[in-house]
Amino acid sequence: MLSAAMIQQLYTIQFDHRYTKKHISRKSMKIIVDSIIEQICSHYFQIRPNGIQKLRLLINTKIVSINEEEDKAILRSLSAILREYSTVFSKTYSDHDQDFNDFLNQELFAFMKELTNHSLFRTDDNAIRLRSLLI
Repeated sequence: MLSAAMIQQLYTIQFDHRYTKKHISRKSMKIIVDSIIEQICSHYFQIRPNGIQKLRLLINTKIVSINEEEDKAILRSLSAILREYSTVFSKTYSDHDQDFNDFLNQELFAFMKELTNHSLFRTDDNAIRLRSLLI
C-alpha cells in the first residue's frame, strides 16, 4: 500500500513538525503527498492518478463497494487530503502558512493515524514508530 521509505518520511515529517519545529517546505511536502496519492491509487485502483476531481469521484465510488472499515478509513482520509490539495499546494496562493499547518495537523495527521492502524502496518517497525508519535 505504502512503501517503508514513505512511512519513514512521514515519521520524519511528524517528528520535525512536532518536536524540532523545523520548517517543512511546501514543495517537499507536495512531492511526498503526490507520492502517497500515487501509491495508494496503485494499491486500491491499479492506476496512476489522473486529476484530483476524478480521483475523488473514484474514491467515493470505491468506498461504497468495499467491506473493510480500515480500507474505507484510508480512502476517506485520502479524500480529505485531496479536498485540501489545491489550496495547500497552489502556486498562486501567497499566504500558505496557516493552511499548510492546518493541513499537517488535520488531514495529514488523520491519514497517518488511519494508515498506521491498518492491519497491513500493525507490525511494521516504521509504522509502529510513526504510530507512537501520533498518540
